[in-house]
Amino acid sequence: MRLGFIRSHVTAANIMLSPTAEKILQRKYYLPGEDFSSLCLRVAWAVAGAEETEELRKYWAGKYYQLMKELWFLPGGRVLANAGRPGGNLFNCGVLEVSDSRDSIYDTLKNSSEIFAHGGGIGINFSSLREVGAPVSNGSRASGPVSFMGLYDYSAGIISQTSRRGGFLAVLDVDHPDIINFIKAKDEEGVLTRFNLSVGITEDFMNATAQNNSWELRSIYHDGKVTSTTTAVELLDKIALHAWQSGDPGVLYLDRINRDNATPHLGKIRSTNLCGEIPLLPYEMCDLGSINLVKMLTEDGVDEEKLAYTTTVAIRFLDSVHDISGAILPEISAATKLTRKLGLGVMGWADVLAILGIPYDTEDALILAGKIGANMKAVAYETSKQLAEEKGAYPAYDQEKSKNIWYDNTPIEPTRNAQLLGIAPTGTISLVAGVNSGIEPFFALRYIKNVTEGDQDIKYQIKESNKYNVKTAHDIAPEDHVRMQAVWQTYIDGATSKSINLPNSATVEDIKSAIILGWKLGLKGMTVYRDGSKSFQILNTTK
Repeated sequence: MRLGFIRSHVTAANIMLSPTAEKILQRKYYLPGEDFSSLCLRVAWAVAGAEETEELRKYWAGKYYQLMKELWFLPGGRVLANAGRPGGNLFNCGVLEVSDSRDSIYDTLKNSSEIFAHGGGIGINFSSLREVGAPVSNGSRASGPVSFMGLYDYSAGIISQTSRRGGFLAVLDVDHPDIINFIKAKDEEGVLTRFNLSVGITEDFMNATAQNNSWELRSIYHDGKVTSTTTAVELLDKIALHAWQSGDPGVLYLDRINRDNATPHLGKIRSTNLCGEIPLLPYEMCDLGSINLVKMLTEDGVDEEKLAYTTTVAIRFLDSVHDISGAILPEISAATKLTRKLGLGVMGWADVLAILGIPYDTEDALILAGKIGANMKAVAYETSKQLAEEKGAYPAYDQEKSKNIWYDNTPIEPTRNAQLLGIAPTGTISLVAGVNSGIEPFFALRYIKNVTEGDQDIKYQIKESNKYNVKTAHDIAPEDHVRMQAVWQTYIDGATSKSINLPNSATVEDIKSAIILGWKLGLKGMTVYRDGSKSFQILNTTK
């Protein structure tokens, strides 16, 4: 076993958590009688249980405990809640598939209910379902994908009454005959409240918008027969308009996603998890954790050795989660273990910039993001190669068919994981760590975070910086939001979850321009939200 630059002796400092952090932990993660130290110890020992010997289990439990106790790294919520509990699910979200039959529709509904009951979210591409009005076997006519999304939404609401609130990402391909119905599906408030919507767009579509060409919608039932023709620009205008009105739909750049599909021999990726940071094949689940970038700082800037060390230990931690997680469904267990995908990300990016006196929308901020991303990419890849030497490559690895998605024009080498990095929203774990979420700018100097609808109980106030006046999300131009996301995406083999938060005064053209720029800069997905376009929103400013 090669430990690389793993330090041999570590101690965990006594970290004081905020009242907000303790409230989150009490509500979501502590088992009876736990405090933060005992939670970290429970999780560390459970994850280290994947090691073969008692000596290794003790060694890695100490490493994992330090990372969590000192808030250098925190895993996703399912790990915090369930590690060490018999049969506990440790995966946050996954992707299911649905095909064009009643059996498949209701089987997927049943499977989604199981995932919700275990605290997960789900992404589904509904494009395989025949369009509205197409014939069905009993002589009647199909009601289309959007109608079945309503059925799934209702079911999710029932399950969520007795368990952690679940949610869906619904994807519909841009050439599906029902794409207009899909784009408009959330215009009325209170409809599909447990769904995020994303249009699956392609290079052909974006090129057609650039050239003002026509765009054909093609029948699912009639094997691709053209049902109607519009222009690509008109369709993009509709996407932007309805995103302006309601925050939905976002977009997934599906061709870009599949360029980073390490296992094309297993099929095309057609969806991501609920929040968009992990592109997944059907039945795969995501294994999440995030590095607290604030803890990577010294007086001179980012401590690259500490970041590399934390990345190394975190990758091993997340890889071991695959071996100790309980199984929700046999299909999920099989697909997830086949590729062993990870989603290591970051949080506290806005805090780092504030501490260093670097405005979010500057070239210096982009350069620093690139340095951090490059460090994490190189170390994560090397760690996964070493783990493959120690424990074996991911089972779907094939020297002829797998693809090196980390380094272009480089022969594929065995790795332990088919995917390594993905930047999640870090909703509650960033509150526990006391930092801003993911790679987002500060939403406001003071704001209220609605943990659940109608439950306004988490107030957040940014500490004043004595280096410069902090720019918040609505002060940052749309193109600067997109550029920041694109720089991080350059080094992320998964995807980057980020909201392009715009002020209420933003225009439809602002949103359309952001979607086009995101495509040009190589994003894998985009969510744009205009402040106040919904009566209920997660973050709200407060005087």
